[in-house]
Amino acid sequence: AYGRRRDLQDGTGLDLKCGTMCCGVAYRMTRTFAWCCVLVLLCGCGEERSRNHRASFSGRVITVSERLLQENVADTLRFGHLHDGETARLEVGIRNAGSNPLVIIRKETTCGCAQLEYDARPILPGDTLRMAVLFDTSGQRGWQFKVVRLYFADCARPLRLYVEAEVE
Repeated sequence: AYGRRRDLQDGTGLDLKCGTMCCGVAYRMTRTFAWCCVLVLLCGCGEERSRNHRASFSGRVITVSERLLQENVADTLRFGHLHDGETARLEVGIRNAGSNPLVIIRKETTCGCAQLEYDARPILPGDTLRMAVLFDTSGQRGWQFKVVRLYFADCARPLRLYVEAEVE
């Protein structure tokens, strides 16, 4: 006990020489553990976001595939009754029922009043891309019929979306 007391410098009962080394190791272990926790949280958040991207879309879904896009594929989006000057928004999903990713390479509209908003990313097999169709009724009157065409890479024909609305 007397020899051990000689190594103590502050009377706390701790061997400062050993304590310093242990504290350095503990500090490095704590710092490493903290960084691992941060990485796990970041990776976990990214996985959750990815899972949400692949989550089922609860709105209207249009199913396409490479095979279907070799034919004439069309669908109608009905906005119903709208008022002049109103900008209406309709959420739809484009689901890839094929075995290869689909990539939208171009979009065309017959009028600047119909626009599309979507993430420019490939639609993986089984995945659904959320898309918003915007229709600006400014200067429009009566029954409106617009065409939006989506062109996909390696597909012969576009997906045609017919946009209908009655503007009062």
